[in-house]
Amino acid sequence: MATIEELERRIVRLEETENVKRAMARVGRWMDRCDFTNARTDVEFLANELMTADGTIVTAFGTWGPDKTELIEEFNIPLDEYPRRCIRQIERWRERSHELVSNKKLTHKRTHEYGSYIMEAMETDVPFRIGGNILNDGRFITNLPSNSVVEVPCLVDRNGVQGTYVGDLPEQLAALNRTKINTQLCTLEAVFNRSKDSVYQAAMLDPHTSAELSLDDIRKMCDEMIKAHEMESFFKKGKAFRMPKMWHA
Repeated sequence: MATIEELERRIVRLEETENVKRAMARVGRWMDRCDFTNARTDVEFLANELMTADGTIVTAFGTWGPDKTELIEEFNIPLDEYPRRCIRQIERWRERSHELVSNKKLTHKRTHEYGSYIMEAMETDVPFRIGGNILNDGRFITNLPSNSVVEVPCLVDRNGVQGTYVGDLPEQLAALNRTKINTQLCTLEAVFNRSKDSVYQAAMLDPHTSAELSLDDIRKMCDEMIKAHEMESFFKKGKAFRMPKMWHA
């Protein structure tokens, strides 16, 4: 028979599980709303809903490995959510394309998107402030690599987009960013040098991949993906790269 303490722990665990389920369902509803309204206030609210306990905003969702089946079932994680949204988004793009091409009464109204404001500031020299993604070569975030791209407050005028100094991130946040940046920089090496070894190294440095697969399995997985995407010729130096047929689909 379970003790009182064990029952209490089970109750707390059940409450935590239900809270996660409710939170995921709520975030899902707000993602649908953002897709529908495209309103900045809704997007900002969603960002706040995704705020983590350490004060950072989660802007992407990871995947669960094959040995996490019990957690997938326990928390009712919708593994098909991202593909479903991609399919719906592609359908919306096609509808939007048809509307834009066929609508002879189409009018243009300026929105909150940065593009036109950035061009206006660069042409008129009237300053405009944005949150921009720029190369960290000015050491705007001092504990991230200088050849990575960072998002920082920026001033835009005739001199272009200029980042502002931020300094060090809290070390745990810088460490989390660096685990991603390492993989990204190796991926760039793979592209610039047409190096299959850099592909392997990028995958090996990914924390989730290295936690699930051995080094040999990572190489095998990369080889299978390269073949599936018809990219073998890209890594044969001195030979012309043949455009994969699947790119024309």
